[in-house]
Amino acid sequence: MMPDQQSLVIWVLDDGKPGHRNQSLGLAEAMGRIRDVSIHLITLPHNVGIFSRIKKACEEAGKLPKPDFVLAAGHKTHLALLYLARKTGARSVVLMKPSMPCRWFDHCLIPEHDFQEGVKTPRNVILTKGALNRVTYDPGAKDGSGLILIGGKSSEFGFDGETLQKAINEIVGRDEDMEWTLTDSRRIPAGFLESLRDIPISTHAHHTTDSDWLPEKLRRASVVWVTEDSVSMIYEALSCGAQVGLLPMPRIRQAGRVSHGVECLLQEDRLEAYSSWRQSRELPRGQGILSEAERCAAMLASKLFVRSTSLGTKKRKVILWWGRFNPAYSRSSILRHLLNVDGWDIQDFHPRFSSIGDLEAYAQRLPCPALVWVPCFRQRDFAAARRFASRQGIPLIFDPLISAYDKRIFEKRKYAPTDLRARRLRRWESQLYQSADVVLADTDAHKEFYVSELGADLSKVFVVPVGAEEGLFVPQKWGMERKRIEVLFYGSFVQLQGADVIVEAAKRVPEVDWVLLGQGKLRQFCMDSAKGCPQIRFENPVPYGDLAARIGQADILLGVFGDTPKAMRVIPNKFYQSIACARPVITLDSMVYTEEVRLANQGGIQLVKAADPEALAQAVRDAALQSHDELIRRGQNAREIYERFYAREQVHEALKKALAHLDI
Repeated sequence: MMPDQQSLVIWVLDDGKPGHRNQSLGLAEAMGRIRDVSIHLITLPHNVGIFSRIKKACEEAGKLPKPDFVLAAGHKTHLALLYLARKTGARSVVLMKPSMPCRWFDHCLIPEHDFQEGVKTPRNVILTKGALNRVTYDPGAKDGSGLILIGGKSSEFGFDGETLQKAINEIVGRDEDMEWTLTDSRRIPAGFLESLRDIPISTHAHHTTDSDWLPEKLRRASVVWVTEDSVSMIYEALSCGAQVGLLPMPRIRQAGRVSHGVECLLQEDRLEAYSSWRQSRELPRGQGILSEAERCAAMLASKLFVRSTSLGTKKRKVILWWGRFNPAYSRSSILRHLLNVDGWDIQDFHPRFSSIGDLEAYAQRLPCPALVWVPCFRQRDFAAARRFASRQGIPLIFDPLISAYDKRIFEKRKYAPTDLRARRLRRWESQLYQSADVVLADTDAHKEFYVSELGADLSKVFVVPVGAEEGLFVPQKWGMERKRIEVLFYGSFVQLQGADVIVEAAKRVPEVDWVLLGQGKLRQFCMDSAKGCPQIRFENPVPYGDLAARIGQADILLGVFGDTPKAMRVIPNKFYQSIACARPVITLDSMVYTEEVRLANQGGIQLVKAADPEALAQAVRDAALQSHDELIRRGQNAREIYERFYAREQVHEALKKALAHLDI
């Protein structure tokens, strides 16, 4: 949490249902782990009409500080949520699929199973894996205990006490040295707990525990078994970092959308069904910690600009983000969040036609901002943005991330540098860099390229590293030691990445499992090259929210290995994300890794020669000979490097220096 950031005010509407309150507070508390917040719970009365409910909510809200956003879960909260948000000028955030049109709310957090497959997700919708909760992962709290959570009859499931008793007896008997605790729910038939008296397990009826009992047990548990009907508890168990098993319950009707979500968790190897466990006697390593509340909070933080109403009398400055960009892209998401922390409001402008975007801006009567920002990859939007900024007399920041000239000429080799078309492209892009008031670069090597090749003013170019979304990419839990380590590459199959180099290296090290995840024009070539090599596996991309968990499955992460000039100037997103997840990385050796980073490195980062399959193969061979504990130590060192050189604090300080140059 940044010490200089201003506090957010969050109102949480409570309809009296513990499950709904749990979701809302889970999100609010996760926001509090990103920045300073004050949370205020507003209880809506029961058994009264909607207007009486809104009136009572307004009376209670009148005693509270003005909110930055109001959030709630449950159909009975929706009208009150919309009314209070509109009245106070706050952002409305609804959890679960609302009974009203999504467009009425500023942000909707909807479980994947409640959103129609194949339908384009609206900009204001964030899809979640199940319901959010208040459970957090605390590795220091784990005491090796086991927890069994029993649900009961529902619309989809019946209850077979005898089968369930036998399963519990077998599970407890398998790990007799483990301290086991069991709790039930209000849906369980009477007398079931008494049937377990001969099993060495501590039982606690649900009505004998308070609201803090279960979160504390989950925080400490290393293994959790949950009945199939208890969907919310399944997601809570996955959030606490435990290995999770699924206890059998008789199905009484066709599986619904919620059950389908659980089936997806099984397919993703996050869970193990009891029937499968009986054969292997092992629970899966899983896909890492399911930190949905943190992920959603981070995504909200990147989208949400805080209104000045709750932040005192000081007027917040406005940045106009210009171009047809993706605000969720890692670089943009991180910088937008940090700008918000520093008191900037962000207004997005997406012109339909890049070349005349300034005319579009005037036609829409956009208010004059304090600053115009042209984000990553939007060179084509620059000229119109520059004209708009010049006429308004305000500065412009350009954050290209990559050079169009560099990509087309030196990476894709479209034209020779001496070709007339190459010279025209270079001259065009040079004008952009020279006319910007500040140019951001992600590495010192890129800064040098912008200055030496594109004529940027050295005094106006500032290096701001990319970093990683810290609400999403957190240290991942290590599983049990395996006979074969897994090496993971993820990204685009393009020349810069060097996926072909990875395949050639993998052919030489059959004793290691190699996974290449992603798409791209070179994927088929790599797949053809890997035929006959069972140690090489190709996977399709995973949702961005699941990427950290997939990283956590692997023992070694791979960076880029192409030998293009551009490859020597970049630090890829995967590098930051992997070391943030506390996984050691092997990548190409280039000058982007400073002397300070190299001195701090103790195996967390291994640098090898570009486009050299044997060098990569040897690095992986050496890793395969290391103990599980040594790999964990290397991962810890990787995380330490991230925290020291690339964490949010470092990115924030670099950004502040760039903004200070503008003196606004």
